[in-house]
Amino acid sequence: MSTDKDDGKVPITTGHRNLLLATSLLTLVLVILGGIVCVTDSSKACPDWPGCYGQLIPPLRINAILEYSHRVTAALTSLLIIASAIIGWRNSRPVRWVSWPPLIAIAFLLAVIVFGALVVLRGLEPGLAALDLGAALMVLALMVTATVVAAARHQRPDLAARLSFHEPLVRLALGTLILVFLVLVSGVLVAASGSPVRCLGWPLYGGDWPVAEGRHWLQLARRVLGGIAGVSIITVVVQAWRRHQLGAIRPAAAVVGLLFLAEIVIGGLMVAYNPGLALQLVHAALAAALWASLVALAVLAGWASSASE
Repeated sequence: MSTDKDDGKVPITTGHRNLLLATSLLTLVLVILGGIVCVTDSSKACPDWPGCYGQLIPPLRINAILEYSHRVTAALTSLLIIASAIIGWRNSRPVRWVSWPPLIAIAFLLAVIVFGALVVLRGLEPGLAALDLGAALMVLALMVTATVVAAARHQRPDLAARLSFHEPLVRLALGTLILVFLVLVSGVLVAASGSPVRCLGWPLYGGDWPVAEGRHWLQLARRVLGGIAGVSIITVVVQAWRRHQLGAIRPAAAVVGLLFLAEIVIGGLMVAYNPGLALQLVHAALAAALWASLVALAVLAGWASSASE
């Protein structure tokens, strides 16, 4: 379906577009930092919250600095998301794909903040930890959606800022997003305590990192799901590359393809050799960037489909 209600051709200002872009980039950094905190096992480097050992400045230890940097970035991201929601509601309310996503993101952001505090104060069960990661990915997806639509509308103010889900490419992209989301979030449910498998990233086929007792079947299911998601990503990239209606679709498809290729290469290196900390960090960062780029590609495809109707 498409959003058929006339948006009144409300213009998206350069400042509003840039604010959304900055917010999306900082949200991406926040998700990547969350992966780094997980990989380095730094989530409890500061035993209290929101301070660190009761101070505004953390101890000069790498784990404490990483954890506190994550908190500071979360605070800055929260302010930008709230500012994006306020400005979008005041200036671009009729453009629903620009005004509504930041508002919805605030709800998911509150969940991330609460879960983040619980991780420090008492830890999280795998189910709640999966909800925490899922909420963070949803915040990133919502902000990327608003940013892409705002940029497209800023460039083509004569077109309605709406998305259509009629075309097969758009449906394939949305299905791929669901698959990738499940792959990323399910790692928390599979991993044993302290295992890097619980952190943001793709399943390592053939890796021997510890899995939670009684959940080897879930690890196998996750690997199968990861394989299906990988095939789906490749299919989306190939199909999107063939589009010519919107110039941004092909570059977006190229970014998705390159990021996925890099993820495969890094994952292969982690399986073939000793998976050192550097490879684990890159693996987590690539997973976050791949998620954001897939969202951008799906939104571009939806907007192009709407524009061609």
